Amino acid sequence: MPVKSLSRRDFLKVAAGTAAVGVMAACSTPAAPGDQTGSNVPSSGERIPITVMFWDPQTPGVRELPMKKWEETQDTYSVDYQWINPPSAFYEKLTIMMASGSPPDLFILQTSWLPEFLRNHVLLDIQPYIDRDNYSLDDFPKIAVDAYSYQGGFYGLPDNITAWCIYYLKDLFDEAGVDYPTAQWDDPAWTTDDFLAACEKLQKRDASGKVTQYAYDISTGGWLVQSIWMSLFGGSFVDDPLDPTECTLDRPEAIEALQFLADLAWKYEYAPRPEASADMNAMEMVTNGRLAMFNGGGWGFQRWADVPYQWDIGHFPKGPVRRNDYVFYYPISIANATKHPDGAWELLKYYEDVAIKEIIAEGGLQGTKISDMREIFATSANPPESREVLVDAVEHFGILDPRLTNWQKIVNTFTAELDYLWLGEKSAEEAAMAAKAAVDPLIQEGRLTSEA
Repeated sequence: MPVKSLSRRDFLKVAAGTAAVGVMAACSTPAAPGDQTGSNVPSSGERIPITVMFWDPQTPGVRELPMKKWEETQDTYSVDYQWINPPSAFYEKLTIMMASGSPPDLFILQTSWLPEFLRNHVLLDIQPYIDRDNYSLDDFPKIAVDAYSYQGGFYGLPDNITAWCIYYLKDLFDEAGVDYPTAQWDDPAWTTDDFLAACEKLQKRDASGKVTQYAYDISTGGWLVQSIWMSLFGGSFVDDPLDPTECTLDRPEAIEALQFLADLAWKYEYAPRPEASADMNAMEMVTNGRLAMFNGGGWGFQRWADVPYQWDIGHFPKGPVRRNDYVFYYPISIANATKHPDGAWELLKYYEDVAIKEIIAEGGLQGTKISDMREIFATSANPPESREVLVDAVEHFGILDPRLTNWQKIVNTFTAELDYLWLGEKSAEEAAMAAKAAVDPLIQEGRLTSEA
């Protein structure tokens, strides 16, 4: 999940050392790949360590052994794998290492951190390596590739890519006589109207009128899931994620989607209201058979193994405009200040082309290339049955994190305003207008073209 990031001023203090190096590199002719590490190749047979830094909050160590097998393919480099958890501690250590002039060679980034790192020139442009090796990007999701591109440079390759989806209890759907959420991306059925009709049948009340079984939970996933629902109606948080200039929560499409979600709780009570969630959280409701649909993703399979019901996953419904999804597409980047760019690049390629296959098969992650996802992840005998849902979502998703250096601050700001909607204290229009007024000045501060 996203964590709080440093302000630009704080980041500049922490990363000043590598920022200066990066600016110098950006303003000069870069050395050709292969020319930057010759003096560091050992003559004694001692291997050069390539430092790799990840976090693995759900599956500790799942990447380390497959990556270390790279050592068997060459005799120049070794893998120094460092695992830092949680992501907030990871971010702090990463920036401190950069400030000390000894960053890891290769490291994962949250997409919300990427604009700040781009602004401060602390990432290595790997486009020259891609060109030299004729390295194909065609099997990666195109929209993720677009996100790693900036001003003619290219600044990472994907780590594990996975999407949101709707988990559902088959038993509750069967009992209500309701069709399951579709597992086919282009299925014309499973629209928002179908979703509402299903919710009506899935809801149960006791003799006093109190809801005893809910259809869907609107709270899990926060702004990430809200962005999916807004997109179904044609709305979004900002005008252009790659070059945002204003908040667009005030537009009719966004307001309609937000009100649609709020009505699930406050008009129909198909979703738990805050007081109900305080007594029993959404996952506890699922485990007790009191919630039919739940927002989740590929990271939740192990958690659902203990649910005492038959379950599967499906797509979000198709809205008046489209079907869409939000996907986690964190990049793995190379430090601009690395002393071993060639080795870091070779390890990055090995991760994407070789190690990831074992990571999918043995570690249960979804992968980085569409072909691997379909051939390994989607065909796994492990539940859920409809794993192709997540592959289709990754292949077709259209929601990017806005390229803003202060995106997490913006998220916190509009979340505070939208909370009045989820608490039933404001309409979607009122909350959205207040959010836009609070966020628009922050967008101007956070643009990569801004000097703020």
